[in-house]
Amino acid sequence: MAEAITIARPYAQAAFLFASEQHTLKDWSDMLGLLAAIADDKAMRELIHSPHMSEKQLADLFISVGGDRLNEKFTNFIRVLASNRRLEILPEIAVLFEIQRRDAEADRLDPDRLRSDAHFYRTGRPGDIIGHGQLTPERSQRHLSPGRSLT
Repeated sequence: MAEAITIARPYAQAAFLFASEQHTLKDWSDMLGLLAAIADDKAMRELIHSPHMSEKQLADLFISVGGDRLNEKFTNFIRVLASNRRLEILPEIAVLFEIQRRDAEADRLDPDRLRSDAHFYRTGRPGDIIGHGQLTPERSQRHLSPGRSLT
């Protein structure tokens, strides 16, 4: 099976793009954080992997635990994750979402941050472009797969 972070990446990207368009990044961040903590619970992980739980039952369980803190669009997102048997990667989705949110907020606070460099690099994360002057060894290692190096 592929690494959880690799599987989580397109879900995090879709959630980020939707929340960004709707101007609800903070709400989605809170909802993802809540359900990521729930998915990370040992008892919940056992239920996620239980052959006795259907995708619908799992989705309903997560949605009921989240209660009124979840909006309709987010519950649809949870149903998609459940139907694809991806609820276990909610913690990774939440982390990737937060990285994108942090980067977007940094760009909003300093709009010239990316435009000031003539060359840009894609880091392998959807939507993440960094300028030539921003490619530090620490940042490059963070975006590479484990065991890979730029040198």
